[in-house]
Amino acid sequence: MAVLNFAHRQITAKIVYFGPKGAGCNTNVRRLWETLEGTPGLSRGRLHRFGAAEAPEHTWFFDLKPDGEVGDEVSGFSVRYRIYSMPGGVDDPTHRQEVMRHVDAIVLVADSRPDANAPNEDAMLELEELVGAQGLDLAKLPVVLQVNHLDHANARGADDVTFALNPFGFPVIQAVAREGEGVRETFDTIAELARARLADNIAGRDGAVQLMALHDDADPSDDELVRSHASRLVDAPTPDPQTQTSNKGPSTPAPADAVEVPFQPREFAGSYPVRVVNAAIDDGQVFVDVELERMGGGEVRQLRVKLANRPTDAPAAPRAPAFSVVTEDPPSVMGVTDHLPDKVDFHTPPPPADLPPVVYGLVGVVGGAVAGVLLGFLLFV
Repeated sequence: MAVLNFAHRQITAKIVYFGPKGAGCNTNVRRLWETLEGTPGLSRGRLHRFGAAEAPEHTWFFDLKPDGEVGDEVSGFSVRYRIYSMPGGVDDPTHRQEVMRHVDAIVLVADSRPDANAPNEDAMLELEELVGAQGLDLAKLPVVLQVNHLDHANARGADDVTFALNPFGFPVIQAVAREGEGVRETFDTIAELARARLADNIAGRDGAVQLMALHDDADPSDDELVRSHASRLVDAPTPDPQTQTSNKGPSTPAPADAVEVPFQPREFAGSYPVRVVNAAIDDGQVFVDVELERMGGGEVRQLRVKLANRPTDAPAAPRAPAFSVVTEDPPSVMGVTDHLPDKVDFHTPPPPADLPPVVYGLVGVVGGAVAGVLLGFLLFV
């Protein structure tokens, strides 16, 4: 993953020389370091070697950075290269994964000697696996295929060597690395490819090279970088010998099915996992300790993820119902309307008793006579 540092207006790209044991990865890096001495516009760091003390082979590394304002540029950013070797003689899978982590460009060093066909193909297969484990497509990465040891008496031709190794049409360069032939040409070609891919990404075009933006004035030295590599190798969990395999294949068997489980809490938003520190099983639960880095840089944080041992599609635990369900007959719990009677009789009061009709007639005659007397008295008196 290339680092885009706005504070220094600089892009740092990681180039790895990868190949089978004896192909010449270490020789390329050492000879390149010697060749670059005094190159205008570039300042090389010290040549470092790191890895387990008892290992038969180690990784070589040096830092190549712009000297002042001169040097390669991409979209106004100067380009810094961190150059590694990853020879097949390093058997530790953790070491191999650490070197290949966040790779931006690759030189695949192939051996042209007659007995190296199978190791070359194994290295190509492993390279695809290591790159694929990071979500990258080898066909989209900047890659140069170098055919080395062409000075051997029985060396095969470059076309023969690359026939099974170059389905993607990578540039091919012929070399005799121990003599320095093709070493600088190989680097110049891979550096040009890396810069072109970085320019595509900055311009918004798709590319395999990933960019991480920083606004940090800190500029770690190459010594500090090597120490960080060594500390991660020391702190890495010891692989299980029953599941560990050679570097010709994956270090652990691939699972039959993959289940995606969201695990990141809100306070870790904007961070992404970079390394599994430890994994353990305790009381039927899986614990995974993960290191996360913040987008844009910052301090590495650790998160422990706990995976409960139950299917992801298991039904949720039943909750208590919001009301009581009565199944007895008759019900033993009073319902909302149980206190009301089954039937309500409404009684209309009887009308009052009526008088005989003769009474109503007598009252009418008397009333009429009284009214006539009163009226005569008013008119004639």
